[in-house]
Amino acid sequence: MTTNEYMKKIAGQINSCTSESEARAIVEKAQQVIDDSNISIASQKQFWIDLYEELGSDLTYTCESQDSSALSAIIDAAKAAIAQKTSK
Repeated sequence: MTTNEYMKKIAGQINSCTSESEARAIVEKAQQVIDDSNISIASQKQFWIDLYEELGSDLTYTCESQDSSALSAIIDAAKAAIAQKTSK
């Protein structure tokens, strides 16, 4: 699996979350996977940047299990956790 494929997988999982804590847990799990991989530091940072951008790219869809404001809060929580990763 490429980093781009993994990024899209993680974005999909975050978009399916039902809580902010679940989104943060997914980001932390992704951090573990990235840390255990053999990709360069530059590629790791690019992964987080790409994931952040992917999450902000199209929030016009609807989710049956939650309203749009709840989904926005979940995405914002995930993006905040990701932003911390890129600032290191």
